[in-house]
Amino acid sequence: MTAETETSPSPRPRVLSLLSAATEIVCRLGCAHLLVGRSHGCDDPPFVTTLPIATAPKVDPNAPSSELDKQVRVQSATGGAIYQINNELVKRLQPTVIITQEQCRICAVTPDDLSAACDMNELDPLVKLVTIMPVTLEDVLGDIITIAKAIGVEDRGIRLVKQVKQQLDSIQSVSMDILGGSNRPKVAHVEWLKPLMGSGYWIYDCVKFAGGEMKHGKSGGHSQILEKISLLSNVDYIIISPCGFSIERTNEELNNIGLLDTNEWRDLPAVKNGRVAICDGNKYFNRSSVARILGTTEMVAEIIHPELCGIIFLVHGREMPFVS
Repeated sequence: MTAETETSPSPRPRVLSLLSAATEIVCRLGCAHLLVGRSHGCDDPPFVTTLPIATAPKVDPNAPSSELDKQVRVQSATGGAIYQINNELVKRLQPTVIITQEQCRICAVTPDDLSAACDMNELDPLVKLVTIMPVTLEDVLGDIITIAKAIGVEDRGIRLVKQVKQQLDSIQSVSMDILGGSNRPKVAHVEWLKPLMGSGYWIYDCVKFAGGEMKHGKSGGHSQILEKISLLSNVDYIIISPCGFSIERTNEELNNIGLLDTNEWRDLPAVKNGRVAICDGNKYFNRSSVARILGTTEMVAEIIHPELCGIIFLVHGREMPFVS
């Protein structure tokens, strides 16, 4: 009689997440206990702020938008990294899974940044480098599966994506009922203030699920500079949520640059009709995690369909936008 060979369980993954959205996805998959480190931008859920920080920006994140834009462009033009990575800390953490992104070298650490800063040969030779590239909403959903598979919970990822799709369909259904066959409101999402920039990416798709039609941006498209304020005259609603900015910082920046005091701004139809909203870009519009894409879609739905104001909010719960 042959004795059965006992096999030891696989070691638990040790996850280093260098993108805030990825950190949130790991937690949403019920795997927060696998995280051993994070980027400087990972701050949700709150307990992750107790994890070691492996990155830091090389530019001043608190600089005015015009100066911050200038600093980033200088770094990019010279081929320099936007972020510094603590190589020694990464080695001490001994991660077996490292999550980075290739969607935007300005927004977070890329694989090239990691390779340039860290001696990958000093890490576990079996370490998985997981690179996500959230450009469209479908990409975001695909990233959930990619991360889930990398940390050994692919089935959870599949179920989570199914749930997210159902919630997006629900928001779209309610929004289209409100429209009742009328045209979708035209929406502009302002992603940067100086220079003034529109957006695209997955936010375009969130606007579509909310029953709106995005102008000055397309699905999967990069942010585009708006040379003149008057270009916003073709929209019914303007949503301002600069990348990485809270509502408070956005209000402060608007006051500093004097945008709201210009005649060109005041003459915009959306401004005259009181259809301008300021939302938290850092927490919602700029993060491609589960809660953020749903929260962004809900916010847009409530902004462009006043009849829904408070309804979706009461169901899911989140911060309300500031509407002027």
